[in-house]
Amino acid sequence: MRCLIPQRQPSQWSCLPTSFAIAMGFDAKAVIAALKHDDSQGFHPQELQWFALQLGFTFIAFDAEPMFSDGSPGQGCPSMERLLKLYSGVLIGWTKPNRKDHAVAWCHIMQKVVDPNFDVYPI
Repeated sequence: MRCLIPQRQPSQWSCLPTSFAIAMGFDAKAVIAALKHDDSQGFHPQELQWFALQLGFTFIAFDAEPMFSDGSPGQGCPSMERLLKLYSGVLIGWTKPNRKDHAVAWCHIMQKVVDPNFDVYPI
């Protein structure tokens, strides 16, 4: 596995496809064009997961803190720390402090975030 190469997201709406592009080693604009988006609207994680699957990549959603409907913690679920040590991928959540939706790529080799705002930093 190679380290992930930073890219700058083409627009304010494109952190998600850019993060997937970084994780797969593709150009973000090519991914957006292949999805037939004009990049004037948001993206859904499932459309990117489906796109990646068609190219031979598998992205699986994991909750950072899995809970059952009664509020008890999910037993037998892998810890997020363990997953981050073993696998690269895309992290989706909110920025601090304004809780704005954001997606970034994660490189397990460097143990760093590769942000589509063209930045690399520890989690």
